[in-house]
Amino acid sequence: MKKSIGFLFFVLLHFFSLAQNTIGLPQVKNFNSNDFHAGFQTWDIKQDKHGRMYFANNEGLITYDGSYWRLYPQPNKTILRSIAIDGDRIYAGGQDEIGYYSPNEFGILQYTSLKNLIPKPYGNFTDIWEIELYNKSVFFRSHDMIFEFNNDAIKVYNATSGWLYMKLAGNKLIAQDKTQGIFQFINNGWQPLISQISIPDFEITGIVDLNNDSLLISTLLNGLYILSNGKLIKKNISSNDIFSKTHIYSFEKINNSEYVAGTTSEGCVVINTNGQIVQQIARPEGLQNNNVLCVFLDRDKNLWAGLDNGISFI
Repeated sequence: MKKSIGFLFFVLLHFFSLAQNTIGLPQVKNFNSNDFHAGFQTWDIKQDKHGRMYFANNEGLITYDGSYWRLYPQPNKTILRSIAIDGDRIYAGGQDEIGYYSPNEFGILQYTSLKNLIPKPYGNFTDIWEIELYNKSVFFRSHDMIFEFNNDAIKVYNATSGWLYMKLAGNKLIAQDKTQGIFQFINNGWQPLISQISIPDFEITGIVDLNNDSLLISTLLNGLYILSNGKLIKKNISSNDIFSKTHIYSFEKINNSEYVAGTTSEGCVVINTNGQIVQQIARPEGLQNNNVLCVFLDRDKNLWAGLDNGISFI
């Protein structure tokens, strides 16, 4: 495993360094459902301390060690939307199901459901779209509720009109309520940062920390914003031209000066802090599908993209 993945990282390091200067093209390795023997869509990607990759897929949890793929279905055989890794536990959020996978004495992952810990009035819910680890707790977001798992108990936070998004950015856990605005988890509760956003169809799809107590926010339909001192400021950038024609579905930080947006029809778009497009990685550059559902930067600074049909390693 180390030899195969290490060699691939070594080969791609050259292409990745070129990409930072927009000279040449990165190498793209595509995997389809025949390779990983699971569903077409991949919704979330994570990596453990050993370098193994994990994917939340339509048919369950997929693992990849650089040589072999393995599928671990959800107990209710539904779509797995989100994952988070804490030590040997891979927390998993599916449809009407939360829990974690952990290895048995033979190293085979086994699933433990946490649904029985949810207070009875809240036991039925829809998809778990995000999972975040924060202050020794694990937070699971569905549309109607956010669950906080800590010390073998689960606390429930209801939304006024629906939780649209949740993300840990730096040391801040942020969530958006559909009508009540943007909240931060402070002192064991959700405190408002901005109430009742007046921007039409404002839906957050990504949040990154700007290291100056500000946040860079991507939205599904409205491009990029800066959240600073309780105010949302539209980021007027040249890349708005491409973001106005497609939707940003995922957004992550590459380094202190570059970011990658996974879009619904234009592949991966890399921009700098000024909003200028550094590089676009789509079908012409080797990506097998332009509809990007999630992006993940691994510990070797390689980019993984979960697509509407397949997985790509850039």
